Amino acid sequence: MANVTIDDSDPSIIYLPAWNTRNASVPCATCTANPQADLMFDETWHDSTFNPSPGSSEFANIPSTASMLFNGTAMYVFCALAESSTGSDGDSDMSFYIDGDLKGTFLKIATGNVGVYDYNVPVFAIDSLTPEEHNFTLQGGHVNGFKSLVLLDRMVYTAFNSSLTSESSSSSISASSTSTSSESFKPTSSPPSSSPGSATKKSLSSIIGPAVAVPIVVLLLAAVALCLFLKWRKRRGDSRRTIPTINPIPPPMTSVWHPLSLPSSHHLALQRKVIPLPSLAALGVSPEPGNRRCDRTPLKLSASHLVPTSLPNRSAATGSQASARAPVPIENEAVDNDEPPPAYDEGVGRGAASLSV
Repeated sequence: MANVTIDDSDPSIIYLPAWNTRNASVPCATCTANPQADLMFDETWHDSTFNPSPGSSEFANIPSTASMLFNGTAMYVFCALAESSTGSDGDSDMSFYIDGDLKGTFLKIATGNVGVYDYNVPVFAIDSLTPEEHNFTLQGGHVNGFKSLVLLDRMVYTAFNSSLTSESSSSSISASSTSTSSESFKPTSSPPSSSPGSATKKSLSSIIGPAVAVPIVVLLLAAVALCLFLKWRKRRGDSRRTIPTINPIPPPMTSVWHPLSLPSSHHLALQRKVIPLPSLAALGVSPEPGNRRCDRTPLKLSASHLVPTSLPNRSAATGSQASARAPVPIENEAVDNDEPPPAYDEGVGRGAASLSV
């Protein structure tokens, strides 16, 4: 909790029926009370004179009131008092109401010191209120009462969960109340005095500070976010412009084509294998001298001249047998280049072969 100061010029205070708004810059020529403005809180105050005499003023015999709403547990009222009994009529007659109930009064008869004023006087104090909103009313004068003067300076209340704070006070404020008898007022204790305008400056600083700081923080956060976004966008663009590495096509396994060679055991190799024919000398045929052309008469061979179609077993044959059984190639140099070579009859393998020349 903290004390909140409400200056008399605060618009939350409602003044009825007629009060004079006073400050140092605007003097009042018709006012009989003129305290020093620099000794008043924030150099402002409101004054009202109650006069029960008929025709004394437009609001004769009508008490003056100053009302306000507050949310707190305590209320303190400070006024200036005039000691002159003539001219300014400095007698005081004030009543204080909380939520319509009378909570205190302040009565004081001026001592007669002309031009003398008492400042920062606590005329009302209560600190036992429930923590909720209350309606406070100050009343100056009573119907058919005596003439009295009110110089309201400020009000202070102890706020309950309020954001507006002023200087806190550790000492309690109390004021002795009197009955209708004329008795001087002596406060038992008072809150620490504060320089005029200090509460107003603190209230303004508490409002202006966050109003300036919040936009600055928002701008800084926006600038940081923008920098991070631009940096991320630049990295993304660089990654898109990077050309990926293309691996070259590997060369073929062999650059030169080689024909497929089949093993000797393959059936195609056996079919295409050429078996040389025996020579004419081995067959007992001799060409005519001087005539290189071959006789076209078919040559008939006996079964003994046939060449076997199956090859001998290499593992069983010896070297001498292999040389004895090797076929003798036919030397036929007398054949013309334009004549076809002698054809081998496939019937030889079946026992009846003929050679055409």
